[in-house]
Amino acid sequence: MKEDLKTKTQYTKYKFTEVEKGEIAKELARSVSRKEELEDQKKAAVAEFKSGIEAEELSIKSDARKLRNGYEMRYIECRAEYDYDRKEIKWYRLDTGEFVKADRMSADDLQMELDMA
Repeated sequence: MKEDLKTKTQYTKYKFTEVEKGEIAKELARSVSRKEELEDQKKAAVAEFKSGIEAEELSIKSDARKLRNGYEMRYIECRAEYDYDRKEIKWYRLDTGEFVKADRMSADDLQMELDMA
């Protein structure tokens, strides 16, 4: 009588050969290298996002200050009017004609020019 051989797959230990261990070591080295590259990319991306967020925070603060104050300081072309009686120079905006400020005349300002023509 012939005996039937039955087979069944079993979960059991498998020992790697030296060649297989070498291939696993190469794959491990590649994985470590890829992970480091990805971590560097992540750091660069985080730094870029952080920089962008900080720039927007500055913009928000600036715009909030402008809105709250209702103005900002700018350099605007002005014309001078000399008032020798009051010893003042009055400044007026060229674009709107609005009075800006009055400065005390210096000793040089008080020297009137003579028309020699």
